[in-house]
Amino acid sequence: MRQYIRSYHAFWPVKTWMKLCVYLLYPLVIIMGLYFLSHKLGYYPVICMGFACGFLVAVEIILDYFVFGGIASRETNRLEYLKTSVRGMHLLKSSLITDAARRFLSIAIIIIGSYLAIACRQPMEYRYTLLQLLVCIFSTYLLTEAGLLLTRFFINWWVNIAVIYILNNAAVTVGIFASTWNIPIWAPILLILLGMGITLTGRRLILKRMEESYYDR
Repeated sequence: MRQYIRSYHAFWPVKTWMKLCVYLLYPLVIIMGLYFLSHKLGYYPVICMGFACGFLVAVEIILDYFVFGGIASRETNRLEYLKTSVRGMHLLKSSLITDAARRFLSIAIIIIGSYLAIACRQPMEYRYTLLQLLVCIFSTYLLTEAGLLLTRFFINWWVNIAVIYILNNAAVTVGIFASTWNIPIWAPILLILLGMGITLTGRRLILKRMEESYYDR
């Protein structure tokens, strides 16, 4: 496990402050910010849950731009230093696995933490069921992975902006209206399977791009 984490951190441009931001400040700022919006500014809890899902999609795609952004693009040289090491392919595989796991845990922790912060002292009609919360978590993960499947193949920042705009609005919509849906038990299962499928597809495409880069002239 430690080796996987080290492999992941090897792709971070600045390790010290990024660890503080990604593992501590990022969750706390969103959770505390949504608590403030709900309890101090009077935003409806469902609106705040929509913001939670939308913020996560946007932050994760922006964060990825500084870690793996454009790594599979044919216009980048980010794979060159990996090809100089016999462990380059293993390093890339390990880091992509760790990145996906970290992202899923971050999304789950932040949405659950945000919900607990928002829902405390609220009437019962504002409460989400377990299935509704799972839909928020898994759909946010799915949308984020779908966005990364695109952005990692482009180095143009405007592609990121367009993807964030579209998927952010989709995530906000899910977060707001999930509380009104009668969700069947298979829905969260389908969402997580789709999310995992997109994650694996993206990983395979990136590794394939690295293998092809050995033959690029």
